Amino acid sequence: MPRPVEPPRLWLREARTLKSGKQRAATWIIKDNGRQHATGCGADDRAGAARALEAYLTRKHVEAGLPQHAAARDLDVADLVRVYAEDRESKVSKPRALWQRAMNLIAWWGGKSADEVNRLTCAAYAKSRTTPAAARRELEDLSAAIGFAQENGVLREEVVVSLPPKPKARDLWITRDEMASFLMSCWRFREEQPGGNRVPKHVRRHVVHFTLAALYTAGRSSRIYRASYVREEGRPWVDLEHGVYYRKWEGEVARANKRAPPIRIPRRLLAHMRRWAKYDEETGEVHGDRYVCQWQGRPADPKKAYARAMADAGLTATRHALRHTAITWLARSGVPVDQICGFAGITRAVFESTYSHHHPDFQHEVGQAFTSGRAGRSKLAGKPRGHRLPPKPREIGAIRNEIERFVSDDPL
Repeated sequence: MPRPVEPPRLWLREARTLKSGKQRAATWIIKDNGRQHATGCGADDRAGAARALEAYLTRKHVEAGLPQHAAARDLDVADLVRVYAEDRESKVSKPRALWQRAMNLIAWWGGKSADEVNRLTCAAYAKSRTTPAAARRELEDLSAAIGFAQENGVLREEVVVSLPPKPKARDLWITRDEMASFLMSCWRFREEQPGGNRVPKHVRRHVVHFTLAALYTAGRSSRIYRASYVREEGRPWVDLEHGVYYRKWEGEVARANKRAPPIRIPRRLLAHMRRWAKYDEETGEVHGDRYVCQWQGRPADPKKAYARAMADAGLTATRHALRHTAITWLARSGVPVDQICGFAGITRAVFESTYSHHHPDFQHEVGQAFTSGRAGRSKLAGKPRGHRLPPKPREIGAIRNEIERFVSDDPL
């Protein structure tokens, strides 16, 4: 009977002297089926050798690939997630976020087979995550990974992922007076810089640029602070000559629910941007800021500065609340719904579920029906609609007398 093959394992090779006389220190080696693989770790680095063994096992597992038409009990969930992430990496705009979600799934589902995916395990995973929204987004990836395996013939059984309820949309927006006060406080704010420089400097004016741009374009924060006044690869572009804001760069793949169509920049914001960029209309060159949100000559994410400014102003609105504020302001001003949806890059269904109650035409016909007294009355005079109650007994007698009178007067 052949001897069973041992799994890959660590082995400490002792220090030795080569034939050339050179001394070799003791090192950790990976032994696998009669072959030795170096780890690069000395005798005192046992933890590093363990990590090398783990990486070796992962690499070997990946090279082995996945079976075809396998049962759910024979497939590891971590393998399905990994294969799905590798396929989607080059097709998404944020591969780093994709892999972060994949690692969260692998850390929890690793070692579990696909047939263990059910309502109870999905609920347990959702409970282990930080927020219900994060759990739902990651379980959506898990569902997509299982669907990808089914489409490619890896999984022959149906596995259903139970998603937690979708979080209720937040109706958080800032009034015009609050926004004016916030912008003025950021514009005037000064702070003494370290290093002996006693002259206070304006350190929040880039927050003003970001806030105005986000407010007047209803854009998402990452597409605002990454935008450039000069066309660059991998960045949204603000065309100052024609007044058009291209929120996607050429070749970018955007998700269906994160549409970012080009929009025309409102004239008031365009005037601000041309002034910030010191735009030369004759030559089309930019002599000032190169980016919409710029700090010390570089594009900057104003997350921390914006949060501190909001706290100083006594407000709690996040950066994403600027997008809600812009759409709410447009709805309250009576702009046609189709134009709002096209400008903000949202569907009409999203507008109806989140913002429609702000629009002056919201349920207008219903209110008019009650105000004018039309509600409850027939729209067509002389033609009653709906169910009628049966006539009372005395009305029956009156109808009978009318019929007899008609018959007696009939000359025929």
